[in-house]
Amino acid sequence: MGTEKSALIEKTPTNPKIYRNWENISAIPDKVFMWSMALLDIDSEFGRKITNKFPDYFTTDSSKAVGPIPISAMVEMVREEVSETNGTPELHIASFSGARDVKGLIWFTEDEDYIKRHNMTLLPTEIEQQVFDKEGRYHKDAHIGMTILWGGKEFVLLEAQEEIVISPTECVLVDYTYPLT
Repeated sequence: MGTEKSALIEKTPTNPKIYRNWENISAIPDKVFMWSMALLDIDSEFGRKITNKFPDYFTTDSSKAVGPIPISAMVEMVREEVSETNGTPELHIASFSGARDVKGLIWFTEDEDYIKRHNMTLLPTEIEQQVFDKEGRYHKDAHIGMTILWGGKEFVLLEAQEEIVISPTECVLVDYTYPLT
């Protein structure tokens, strides 16, 4: 093993918390390899071996674990969970575990029960008009991964089911989109 191994695991006598270095993972040109790094169980014995072999994609510095996180990796993260319910992974990125590492998620809903039960915020009209038409159907060009403008800032749409979930653009790499219509 090279000296890179010691840079990750042997920093302290106890195994430190390992994080994904999302900036480097997002830059991997091979999607399958990128997904492998994104989906790896880094807390398992095998995962620790892989983090030692590929230290550029993992870190003990939590500040490097903020993104951008590829949407395609988020979809792959939820694929198994959602398949158990016969759902579509692209439509459930945030409500399942796909967006677990995404910082700055903002959740909205129009459902008053959801607002009360989950302490959510009412969907702002500014966002609603970008996703839905006047009849309440998705706009023909609405899609997961679309840019949403809200309060003069850009966000990425990650979910649009019972909840509308957006994230700041700097936290998400839009390498994949999914139409809502």
